[in-house]
Amino acid sequence: MGVNIETTQEYAVYGSPNCDWPIIPRLMTPETIVYSVGVGANISWDEALIEKFGCRVWGFDPTPKTLRWAHGRAFPENFKFVPVGLAEIDGEINFDPPKCDTHISFSPSSEASDTAISCKVNRLESLMRSLGHDRIDVLKMDIEGSEYGVIHDILSGNIRPTQLMAEFHHDMYSYKMSDTHSALMALYEAGYRRFYKSGSGREQAFIYDEKLDNRPAKAAETVEISNQNTSVDIRNAADKGVIYFAFGKPALDEARLSLSSLRKSNPTVPAAIFTDMPEAAHEFDFVHSFTETENFDIERYFISTNRMPSLKVRFLRASPFQYTIHLDCDTYVKGPLDDFFLELEENDFVLTNMPELEQGVVEGSDRPVHKSLKNLTRSSSYSCAVFGYRKSAETDALLHTWWTQFVEKTAGDKRDKGNWGHTGGVNEQGILHDMLADGSFQRAGVKRSVLPNTQYNAGMSMWPRLKAEGLWQDCRILHSHKIKQAIGKVGVDGLPDLPELQKFA
Repeated sequence: MGVNIETTQEYAVYGSPNCDWPIIPRLMTPETIVYSVGVGANISWDEALIEKFGCRVWGFDPTPKTLRWAHGRAFPENFKFVPVGLAEIDGEINFDPPKCDTHISFSPSSEASDTAISCKVNRLESLMRSLGHDRIDVLKMDIEGSEYGVIHDILSGNIRPTQLMAEFHHDMYSYKMSDTHSALMALYEAGYRRFYKSGSGREQAFIYDEKLDNRPAKAAETVEISNQNTSVDIRNAADKGVIYFAFGKPALDEARLSLSSLRKSNPTVPAAIFTDMPEAAHEFDFVHSFTETENFDIERYFISTNRMPSLKVRFLRASPFQYTIHLDCDTYVKGPLDDFFLELEENDFVLTNMPELEQGVVEGSDRPVHKSLKNLTRSSSYSCAVFGYRKSAETDALLHTWWTQFVEKTAGDKRDKGNWGHTGGVNEQGILHDMLADGSFQRAGVKRSVLPNTQYNAGMSMWPRLKAEGLWQDCRILHSHKIKQAIGKVGVDGLPDLPELQKFA
């Protein structure tokens, strides 16, 4: 039995190797209706469900090798084989045979070919109608790329299987990662939450929560940005989510810890990550793989100039969410983020105060230290570790300005100064403050607000004070590299009592 961090749903995995899938046992009864689409030549998962729960399983596959395999075979009593495929249309579509003779999976043909074979397919509603079902409880799909059209077709209607499993085929059959992202965002919009993701990231499983399926449909529109060669496509934006930027293993490990805390405190909030290690980031809902052009920019503007902490400014406009909260990797989410997202419904951009307040430089060191904490918030010092924005033409224009000013201000004699302002360098946070001062927000028409660091960006030197003043329980986001080192030893509630922090009490 496994417990997945994404929805904390208990699941069990059944089936033979490479044909295994999860299921949530507490939802299974003898009356459960299971549609298993893409039988191939293996029903070990189906047989396990029948044996374990006594449920009924319908298996679907119209392709020639499966038909030969199924012909004359003695299936279990509760298993019915149906020689029809699942697609987004009713009729027939062409399937290409597998390239290897020993493989069994046919794939929908993207273009006419001499070897393509026509097979019968139906939409899910049509299959259910033909079998006399007014509901299905479990839908499992391994259909070689047809899952994308089927998911969008299902979600356009009223059918909502309680458990939905699919193998996604990005980077195969001409499908891209963006196709998978689009399908995942559509599932989230419709009230599905993921409870399982395989090591490869292709096999994923979701549970439906009707309480989350009450959002009004968004108008399909594309907002054009004047005076720029770009546009924001609002049709592909998921509702609410968190984004991280992690370059290198240490940063990715911190982001994983932050993600784990997000799942515990906000189990229905999806997360995206932009990383150079996409193959190691399967826990995240959306993983951005850098393109060749993006890698060129990363090398030129961040790696070669020692400005990796500012990487976020290059990619903020690519968030997959309508309402985005950005978190640095060294954060820990210890409370609900509902109020943060509500703030984003009223404002285009939401800032937080700096996590520590008064700083100075120790003689002989080029790094700042925290001198005192006379106040817990300041009205004019903002952080780029925790902030939020909503997708709009105005915000996109502002984020574009942020990036172009970064490029301009890190050129020339500033190029080799690095990321840290106290050494004469330039970073994204300093540029943000310049933009707040020079009217960039007003010119873009961006409405902004500020959330206090006491709740949403608490640095480690604040923790003892927060506890002493009774504010610790209300704190939602912690921010410090110390979290990764200490949390396994003292737990979240023990962080304010770390001996090295008592000088700040």
